[in-house]
Amino acid sequence: MKKIGLILMLWLQWLPLFLFAQPESGEVMSYEQFIGVVKQHHPVMIQANEIYNSAEGALLESRGGFDPVLKGDLQQKEYEGTRYFQLSEAGLVVPTWIGANIKLGYTQSIGDYINVMDKLPSNGLVFAGVELPLGQGLFYDKRRAAVDKAKLYVAMAGAERSLLVNDVIYQASMDYWEWFEKHHQVLAVDNLLKKSAERLKNIKRSAELGDKPYVDTLEASIQFQNFQSLYMDLKMAEENARAYVNIHLWADGILPLELDTSSIPEQLNRATLDMSVWQMANDTLIANHPKLNTKQFKIDINEVELRLAREYLKPKLNINYNVLNEPVGGDLVGFNPNDYKFGVGVAVPLFLRSSRGQIQKQKAELQIAKADYEWTREQLRAKLVATVNKSKNSVAQAQLLSEVVVNYRNLVNAERKLFEIGESSLMMLNYREIALLESEIKWIEKISKSKVAEIQILYAIGQLN
Repeated sequence: MKKIGLILMLWLQWLPLFLFAQPESGEVMSYEQFIGVVKQHHPVMIQANEIYNSAEGALLESRGGFDPVLKGDLQQKEYEGTRYFQLSEAGLVVPTWIGANIKLGYTQSIGDYINVMDKLPSNGLVFAGVELPLGQGLFYDKRRAAVDKAKLYVAMAGAERSLLVNDVIYQASMDYWEWFEKHHQVLAVDNLLKKSAERLKNIKRSAELGDKPYVDTLEASIQFQNFQSLYMDLKMAEENARAYVNIHLWADGILPLELDTSSIPEQLNRATLDMSVWQMANDTLIANHPKLNTKQFKIDINEVELRLAREYLKPKLNINYNVLNEPVGGDLVGFNPNDYKFGVGVAVPLFLRSSRGQIQKQKAELQIAKADYEWTREQLRAKLVATVNKSKNSVAQAQLLSEVVVNYRNLVNAERKLFEIGESSLMMLNYREIALLESEIKWIEKISKSKVAEIQILYAIGQLN
């Protein structure tokens, strides 16, 4: 199979050299050059990068929940020259990944009317302690869930970027090979148009000399006009295709560019068919498709949400412990374990309806995400099988039509020689040329479709970027 594929590729590569030997004038824009410009400068590529940058920003934002915080608070009251109270506190709170908050600070109270709970030594107190959830929030909480989801969104942004890039390259490729197809079809018609124009001129001269009947001039004129009409249609299609190619050409994503009027697509003999893409079409690559990755990340995000919802079934049990020290003689850290402030907070919803409802909701959304993943995977697999079949069919037809074109070319050459020596009619020669042109147009179309199918396989497995 590999040997047959190699022979076919070489045959399709070199056959056009014999079909269209005349060189083309103009600057060639190869497919690789074109796609290189698209990848570097298309505005959607810049948008794709910004999607990732936005997700990175969201991740940085979520990590802000673990930033140390400097805090300060001052409350005081004075009335008619009497200082009732002045309560001040300043400190540092350091959140940790295990859910505890480490605290360090200084508090002071001054005044004539201070609540006994707020009364402190004249030098104030330095405190160091910890606030720790022993129930809800010990193993998981909103801060950790926010970071986990943000990480998944970053990974998802990478997959979405790949999808966006795939779409851009896919559409640009479709437009390029459409331009390629119409351009070479124009060349095929132009080749026969010139020959029919020359023949019409010769037949008119022969008719004037009495060597040919005037009815031949009508036949030659009709053939020329038909080729002329077809040329005009294909030339318009080529210009339209060129316009669509132009919309993919940009400078730095902000300045639209256009192909030079002399620019042409790559030559037919360079449009080789890479059948190695058939070997790439397998389930392993389907599993790594960016669209499937996006679906998997949605599943992972739902699992994070479900884990957080289950955490809310636990009762709230928060402890707050601070050791205290009066800063006397510059001693700020001479803490005595017998001097402390301790607190416990407990809260338990009686019916847990909010938590149970959230869990039920997240379970349903998780199942929806999993079903969506399986459905998407089967769609991608079926599309890949159909695309590979289409590619193989296009390549086989291109091979068959290449042989047909060679046979028609030989037949037309033979018919022209017979016509020149008077052993064939103009009608027969016209018929042969029309059949040749039809076969050439179909053959060029199949070469284009084969390249398109190659792109479609890479698109189906998400590997265009």
